[in-house]
Amino acid sequence: SILNDMTLFGTGASGGGIGAAGTTLGRSGFGYVYPNFNAQMTYSTPAARAYQMSIGIFDPDRIMGDFSPDGAAPTALPRLEGEATWHGQAGAVRFRTWAGGMYQSAEQQVRARGVDGGLRLDAGSVGLVASGYLARGVGSTYALSTNLGFDAALSARRSYGYIAQLTVRPAAGPLTVGASWGESRLDQTTYDVSIGNDALLCRNRALIGMALYQATKSLRLVGEYTRAEALAHSGARTRSDQVSTGLLLFF
Repeated sequence: SILNDMTLFGTGASGGGIGAAGTTLGRSGFGYVYPNFNAQMTYSTPAARAYQMSIGIFDPDRIMGDFSPDGAAPTALPRLEGEATWHGQAGAVRFRTWAGGMYQSAEQQVRARGVDGGLRLDAGSVGLVASGYLARGVGSTYALSTNLGFDAALSARRSYGYIAQLTVRPAAGPLTVGASWGESRLDQTTYDVSIGNDALLCRNRALIGMALYQATKSLRLVGEYTRAEALAHSGARTRSDQVSTGLLLFF
């Protein structure tokens, strides 16, 4: 989802206001979860084929991150992740689809797991991307590394989200314009409800418009507008309007 997100080349939804804020890199926390790129050993089938499968063991993240009580739910085993992709062409439409999942365990019967999938279509000057995820114990914005994945009783919270994106590059020229919508949601556990934990993040969502101009082979100009909103289970809400512009130099 990240590599097919147009806002990877811009600022993205950096706000939040409730729970973990976003990053200045794509839609992390506003449609998908940042995967925390850890050390890994991964096997992948040959990339020259139309389909590819990858499976790997990853250096695990500390579940609940820096919010874990000392000695609570230590992690002894690596995380397991896998993904399958398939790409091809049907007439004038090029497509790429993917599906993946992850699983990480810890002591005290703590389990974090999640699945995701997506589809990209390109037809002439028009590109469409749609993706979504469903997880337990993973949290929102950053995978595993905040206190949003589990409550204080170490019960896993459910999270889910999606993005939809449209891009247009007229006449295959240097200008690309696009718009995307996405949100990430986090459910309360029974324990959260019992203690009245209504300040917990309920939803982050954002509408983003973007323009990219390829000035030279190496230089790209970017302009972006983001309308972001965060909502708590209590009904508390924050909103932000963000405008950014800049240059990207590839070499």
